[in-house]
Amino acid sequence: MIGIIGTGAGGVALAKYFEDRGSKTIVWFHSQEKYRLFKSQNNVIISKDITGESTSHSRIITDITGFADRGEPAGADDRLDAGESGGLPSSTTAAKNCDPVASTDAEGAGDSAVSTNKTDTSGSGAGKQTSQKKCLENKITEKKNATTADSKINRTTITRITDSLEELIQCAQYIFIVTPARVHEEIAFLLEDLLDPDYHVIILYPGRTYGSLAFYNNMRFKFDKIYEAQTILHACRLEYNNLIIRGRKEFVYYSTPFTAIQEQLDFIEKIFPDLKFNEDYPGTTLNNMGALLHPIPLVLNGTRVESGEEFDFYSDGLTNKVIDYIYKVQAEKKAVMRKLKCNYIPLYRWLNMMYNVDGANLKKSVNKIKAYRGLAAPKTLNHRYIFDDIITGLVPLYYTARNLGIEADALGSFINFASTYMDKDFMQVGRRDLYSKYLSGTDNWLK
Repeated sequence: MIGIIGTGAGGVALAKYFEDRGSKTIVWFHSQEKYRLFKSQNNVIISKDITGESTSHSRIITDITGFADRGEPAGADDRLDAGESGGLPSSTTAAKNCDPVASTDAEGAGDSAVSTNKTDTSGSGAGKQTSQKKCLENKITEKKNATTADSKINRTTITRITDSLEELIQCAQYIFIVTPARVHEEIAFLLEDLLDPDYHVIILYPGRTYGSLAFYNNMRFKFDKIYEAQTILHACRLEYNNLIIRGRKEFVYYSTPFTAIQEQLDFIEKIFPDLKFNEDYPGTTLNNMGALLHPIPLVLNGTRVESGEEFDFYSDGLTNKVIDYIYKVQAEKKAVMRKLKCNYIPLYRWLNMMYNVDGANLKKSVNKIKAYRGLAAPKTLNHRYIFDDIITGLVPLYYTARNLGIEADALGSFINFASTYMDKDFMQVGRRDLYSKYLSGTDNWLK
């Protein structure tokens, strides 16, 4: 059984991917509300593949479920079902028997798996929230028969869902962590007393920049069976248990800064053939394109977002001046990767490769990617495109440059401006100096 931590769009899409290919999954829900919702729907994911269609997310959601989009920030992946702080609860109740055959009964998780850290829903708003939730669940249920008539709409059942990390760890040897990268350290802290260093394998999906090193650095003991994906396979959105697949990359690279074990690589290839191992760890982790493609356009379009203007994030947000600044930061990244002698890929070429398009530059590549068409910009600046991608993408790139004697003025200026603009010291809270410690080739830098 494959374990998945994280129930945003990426985690749910990954569960669907595995289940559709015959690999049973156990998915951990941090959010009690979402856990109860999926249980009420018998662990079913209702999905629609709109690859190649230029249709808004809210319209597609209405097509599936019959109710409109709630207007949540585009791209919101529920921050590990928590707030923007990325806060996590302590680990939950004791695990139950996890026989893979028996666990095919999705309801077997039962109410006994309820976390000891439940959200208190008492108070004046609790009754209204409960009523709204039941109304939502009824609408989804009423729509079930209608959805199966649409050939593009599919139903996939997750083998097992849980709100207990102990249960997931006992059930699964290979565990995919599909969360915002800035909470990797917190997840490592939660799992350090549960993981068996001789048995379990962690795949950060994605790791962003130096995810494996950040995870490793936050464990009290040596646990180095950690791999990290460069990105995720699907461009998708999730509303309740309704998954919209807007596009799919040709493949995804993954790597590790530690010793890759062939048996593990063979198993990952078997269950996830679209995940391709790359021995070049610096080239894989530093080619984290979200660090360039997400925070720079969002911050530089900040006043448009704050004013409530609706615009397409890529086709409208990537103005000539925004692209010029991305190129300045990209030139500094190129200098870093050239000095490290790892494989540098320009952003537009990476997009061409991932989405099988032939754009001659960044603007043309983005405009040819069907998954990006009609993708609305976030409705708030309090968004993972800023808080995740600067902390786990731009900051580690900046410190790597400085450690190599590269000034990186454009990169540093942007991070400092974003820090002032968002009232958050990204330089201080971001991933710092991990690669220089890794280069030392020792384990004595563990915290």
